[in-house]
Amino acid sequence: MLPLPRNSTPITNKELRELEEKAERTIEKIELLNSMNPQTRIYIAYSGSWYAPASSYITYWPIKQLIQTAHIEVAPIESFLYQLFAYTRGEEDTLLVYYSEPGTENFIGRTLATTRALNIKSLIVSPPVPEPITLYRDERLHELITLTSEKLPLLFIVFSAKLVTRILDGFNTGIKLRQDRVKEEFSKVSTIYESLLERYDNEISLIKDSLKRASNVGVYYSATMQSAALYWSYIIEQRYKTYAYTYPVSTFMSRLGRVKQHDLSIVLTTDAEQDIVKEVMFKSKFAVGTNEPLILTIHTDPLTASLYGCLIAESLQ
Repeated sequence: MLPLPRNSTPITNKELRELEEKAERTIEKIELLNSMNPQTRIYIAYSGSWYAPASSYITYWPIKQLIQTAHIEVAPIESFLYQLFAYTRGEEDTLLVYYSEPGTENFIGRTLATTRALNIKSLIVSPPVPEPITLYRDERLHELITLTSEKLPLLFIVFSAKLVTRILDGFNTGIKLRQDRVKEEFSKVSTIYESLLERYDNEISLIKDSLKRASNVGVYYSATMQSAALYWSYIIEQRYKTYAYTYPVSTFMSRLGRVKQHDLSIVLTTDAEQDIVKEVMFKSKFAVGTNEPLILTIHTDPLTASLYGCLIAESLQ
């Protein structure tokens, strides 16, 4: 098994720019993306607990919302290997985008073997894998994207945003203004980092202080903020040595009796999803023993908000 990365310190703007440039150079070389068309079936898969699924959903939501002719699904890789691929015909124009965290290398071998048998094009994003696993590769179908960095988790996140811009470049979505805005925001990851931290400085400072005293954290997320919540849980566990669990924000009300088991509850959301958060805040006031959750609302398009949430998590220390 490959060693797990230690993402122990916040990133600097210079380091973030270097990650962004590395992701851009890598994506420019991907040939499988050149053959995509509006009828391409796009499967986005992941294996791992934190930044692989976070990357998957950063890729998923903009494509799902903006490319209305595309068939797109997101799920753990085993769902595709053992269930969904059984209903995929080899002659269909299908692309699998698969994010794999360290420790899940054997799934890469299974994926290569299965997609080769079913004639499915596959883009596999992972840290370096042992050579025996790559023996299953078919060069006609498979591109293995190897990511290496001391900041590997964040490189995954930045790569996933850059991949979205590359895919959107090949489509006329009919939602041009929103598409252009998403592409612009995803293309300026490092340039907005410091201004992002300045804008949310008060919320970040409050959360940092609260995390220092917490031993058990619940991170709740609205629909498009799942990626951010997963990344927050990773950062919290790595840097604060604190257990962190993620839940959809809609479960907060049904979990009020258990929310008090967390020293700290954090809700990540966007302006567009505020109504359910207001309900959470209202009901938490009347739940005995429940601490009022801390709310971080990202004031931007929900399709890019999760990336911003991940970048804010990088500032936690």
